[in-house]
Amino acid sequence: MDNQSLKAFVTVAESGSFSMAAEQLHLTQSAVSKRIASLEHITLALEQHPNILSQKIWTDPLRFICAPDHALAKIDQPSLQDLAQYPVILPGINTYTGRIIQKLFETHNVPLKAPMSTNYLETISTMVEIGLGWSMLPETLIKNLHVMPSEHSQVSRELGYIHHTKRSLSNAAMAFIKMLEQS
Repeated sequence: MDNQSLKAFVTVAESGSFSMAAEQLHLTQSAVSKRIASLEHITLALEQHPNILSQKIWTDPLRFICAPDHALAKIDQPSLQDLAQYPVILPGINTYTGRIIQKLFETHNVPLKAPMSTNYLETISTMVEIGLGWSMLPETLIKNLHVMPSEHSQVSRELGYIHHTKRSLSNAAMAFIKMLEQS
């Protein structure tokens, strides 16, 4: 795990915004998103391990989005069935966010039309903005996009930290966790 990804995570947590974190780190919003995504892959590999302690730090609401001129933007409150009629751009199924979205549709027995996917949320935002499809993204990444009201508006992802309970944490790791918990 690299320190730059952790720094990006902490900066997003402290600022509450990918955009503000990017500005503070002198990076693009896309670069911050990629760094957070790299941490998400590590979490997926470890989340089922019995000696892993996970601690939620914050809840990140997810919103259905499309371009302002997309056909879905004209529907007052599109249903999952409405959404499924149009191309969708999702985070990869191997990501935590991607699995949350896939599960929502599977739970309601609504198949998605051949979803396009990328692991970078900023890339998804750009693809949606130019009209290639709709998606579901964290509130902190929504800019120049139409947020579609939904009966499923309580969908969110939990973000936090994990560590192995059978291994000692360094002083730096303990300080990092303390800082996260104070945010």
